[in-house]
Amino acid sequence: MKNELTIPKVLALSSVGTTIEWYDFLLAATAAVLVLSLIWLYPYFALVNTNAFASILVAVSVLGIVLGFGYGTFYAWLAESFPTRVRYSGVGVSYQLSSLIIGLITTFLIPVLLATLGAGAIWSVAWISVALGIVSLGAALLIKDRHDRDLE
Repeated sequence: MKNELTIPKVLALSSVGTTIEWYDFLLAATAAVLVLSLIWLYPYFALVNTNAFASILVAVSVLGIVLGFGYGTFYAWLAESFPTRVRYSGVGVSYQLSSLIIGLITTFLIPVLLATLGAGAIWSVAWISVALGIVSLGAALLIKDRHDRDLE
């Protein structure tokens, strides 16, 4: 289901992304992901907790759509952050390093939360997403628009 929704999502967001600057779209997409994450937290965990395949598929598909909003503009910003001669390496290393850092934080934080607060505290784990969304929005607000800068 997630793959079937990818093409319409990409077409819709691409048409929007070509009409406004990527920097403005990145800010709007980051804020939208944060708001939609807040709205989707309860339904997502309620669907996953049913342990029914169809419910989990719907939960993960909607989450994939929500999280996909800012990917295109994120990669445009990331590509403009490095000079042409090191762009491929810079994008790859920075993306993988950020994934490693967030992955390590959540991997160690979630078990501590569940062990401390009990198994019924799965909602506390959901709020980690909100906290990361707030950090992401703060970081997006600090990004400088570099579209006029020479990429060499």
